[in-house]
Amino acid sequence: MKLIPFKNWFAQLPGLSRRQQERVRQALGPHEPAVPESLQWLQTMPVPACPLCQAEHPYRWGYQAGAQRYRCRHCRHTYTALSGTPLARLRHKARWLTYSEALQAGLTVRQAALRCGIHKNTSFRWRHRFLTLPADRKAAHLEGIVEADETFFAYSCKGQRHLDRPPRQRGQQIHTREPDRNKCPCGWCATALGLPLISNWR
Repeated sequence: MKLIPFKNWFAQLPGLSRRQQERVRQALGPHEPAVPESLQWLQTMPVPACPLCQAEHPYRWGYQAGAQRYRCRHCRHTYTALSGTPLARLRHKARWLTYSEALQAGLTVRQAALRCGIHKNTSFRWRHRFLTLPADRKAAHLEGIVEADETFFAYSCKGQRHLDRPPRQRGQQIHTREPDRNKCPCGWCATALGLPLISNWR
């Protein structure tokens, strides 16, 4: 409803009878949106700086999709706490925490969509958005005990007519713990992985 019709409708409210006012309250009551838990958590965070000019101390400028909106005093840009983040412009904020729990549980895209009550395409898009920040913040160093084992890679002789070994049949098991002529003889793979070179390659 536009502003002028709303003002005209609002001005007629005092003339309603008690029964009519009660019907209006009943009609407006169920439609009052509850603040999602994710937005309640955002409201407890410090006021974010402007994503454009990085200026601090903005002032409040209404709400956008239930989230507090701010306006920069320097560049007059309006934004929310989610602006410039992977979660910007995502809907169904009340289901974000449920979807994050589904990610922690290791559910598939369709299983997470079924748990949250969203479409599978929405679940696929949310998965990439939710995993953007953890993928960027990788560990700079490792701590604790690190264990490594030998890794052998099969050496492909496909297309060669003269082999110094019997040809392998499809489906033949070649993964053995000892190095042999069926494995990569160059040692480059071991060097790339930081593994010790084996000198008895054939």
